[in-house]
Amino acid sequence: MIKNVQPPFFSVIIPAYNRADVIGEAIESCLSQTFTDFEIVIVDDGSKDGARLAAVIDEFADERIVVHRQENAGASAARNTGMDIARGRFFAFLDSDDRFLPTKLERFRERIASKSRFAGFAPAIVDRGKGRAALKPGGTLHPDEPLEHYFFSRNQMIQTSVLVVDRQSAIDVRFRPDILVGEDLDFCLAIEAEGIDWERIDEPLSIWFDVPQEGRSADYRGDLKQAYKGFRTWGLLSERGRYAYEGTVGAFHTAPFNRMAALRMLLNGPLKGDVKLSVTGRQFIRCFLPRAFYHRLVGAVLEMTKPLRKIRVHR
Repeated sequence: MIKNVQPPFFSVIIPAYNRADVIGEAIESCLSQTFTDFEIVIVDDGSKDGARLAAVIDEFADERIVVHRQENAGASAARNTGMDIARGRFFAFLDSDDRFLPTKLERFRERIASKSRFAGFAPAIVDRGKGRAALKPGGTLHPDEPLEHYFFSRNQMIQTSVLVVDRQSAIDVRFRPDILVGEDLDFCLAIEAEGIDWERIDEPLSIWFDVPQEGRSADYRGDLKQAYKGFRTWGLLSERGRYAYEGTVGAFHTAPFNRMAALRMLLNGPLKGDVKLSVTGRQFIRCFLPRAFYHRLVGAVLEMTKPLRKIRVHR
């Protein structure tokens, strides 16, 4: 008798590099989903702890988990490998130290309905440790609002663990392995350039563990080529969009070696890029305060406003 093997509705794609200590929580968050028609594709990107990583994964003994090991090539290349292996109709991306909330896939299944092409995201609870949390992105995506305005003029930044994209669109666009900063933004803008409108589910459906670690984009601050000149979508941005980008991300990467140029970028943000003054003020502090002091300041603000928010992080 031939077994009927239907492709799953979702493929959850997890790149992993030296994450044996934390990937178990990411996998558990997938296996705890209320919607169960999915597979988990884990790409071990040449981890030094590969044996421990394999042992952690094996403990779950779930046939929906697929593991592939490759030489180290970076997170974007690992995601692309995951997409090539995946069988699902829609791809949900998850970083190995983040988590899905239990209804993540169910909510996206409801939103997708009968669509064949789809690109969507939902905000993440950003876990900054010590019970401090925030939502990102916090702003609603308005109807017909270009992503360049949402991302840069309004500074509504995202990361890969919030994204769900149909199989064909994701494979057509793919992640750029040659850029180390903003590859998620580049991917989203490239999807939009294919004529697919992004949709936002307003309910937080992921937990983003936001602690600086080796290999994250913050490690490349000061490299302008990596910051935005490598974007395949740079030429598609409007003039206003470019000023908005430089007034937020560009200024941050310029400040370490050219403070006056960064200041000009910040000032041009609201003047020529429609960047909100409140965003420019935050970016000014982020650009010119020492990084450690800035993170302490953000932590203090989150601590003071904790009673006003109803965000809970369970780790």
